[in-house]
Amino acid sequence: NVRACNQDGCEYIFPEVNTDRSWTADFSGILDLAPGTDGFAQVRDEENDYTEWYWRVPNPHIEVNPYENRVRAWELLPDTQVSLTIGTYHGTLTSDQDGYVEFNTSPAFFDILPGQVVVLTDGTTTRTHTVTNIAVTGFNEYADLVYGIAAPGSGVIVAAFDAVDNGWADWYTANSSGDWTADFSGYEDITTDTWGWVDQPDADGDYTTLDWKVLFS
Repeated sequence: NVRACNQDGCEYIFPEVNTDRSWTADFSGILDLAPGTDGFAQVRDEENDYTEWYWRVPNPHIEVNPYENRVRAWELLPDTQVSLTIGTYHGTLTSDQDGYVEFNTSPAFFDILPGQVVVLTDGTTTRTHTVTNIAVTGFNEYADLVYGIAAPGSGVIVAAFDAVDNGWADWYTANSSGDWTADFSGYEDITTDTWGWVDQPDADGDYTTLDWKVLFS
C-alpha cells in the first residue's frame, strides 16, 4: 500500500505490482501531490511484518531574519552550490545532505532591510522573497499580550513558548495603523523568559521572521 498526506489529510492506494516489479500509485483526483506532500510505500508479509520506504515531495523555501542578517533555506538539492543575492550582496555556500543552507551577511558588513529582494538558487530551484517590515514593540505580562507592527491589513503568525518549550501560535492581522496585538491569554503566560517568533509569509511560502524574548517582567 502507498500512503500520501498533505494539509488536507491522508489517502491510501493499493497498486498492482507488475511482472518487472514496478508499480504506479495514481492519486489524481484523490489527493494533490503538491510540494510538501509526504507518505510511505509499504509491503507486508503473511505475519504482518513489513518493509517501508518514506517519501516526500521537496518543498524548497527560505526564511529571512533581517534582525540577525540571516537567510536560511530548506529542501534544496543536497550537497549543491547555493547562491544568494540581496542588492549588492552576493554569497555562495554548499547545501548539506538534507538540502539545508544558512547565510549570514554580517561578516560582509551587509544589513538586510525591509523592502530588499532576496534571491536564492541552487541552479534548479530559485526562491525570491521581498523582506517585510515586522517588529515586536512590547508586552503586557498581566494580560498575556504581545504587541507589534506590520504593513496595515497584513497578517503575521506569532508564537510564544515557555521555559519547557510548551507553546502556542496563531494568525493576527495588523490594523489600519499597522499595529497588531497577539493575545495569548488562556494559552501561554507572557512573563520573564517567555520566548517566541513572528513570521510573515508571502504567497509562495517564503517568509520574513524575527525572534523575541521577554527579558524581565
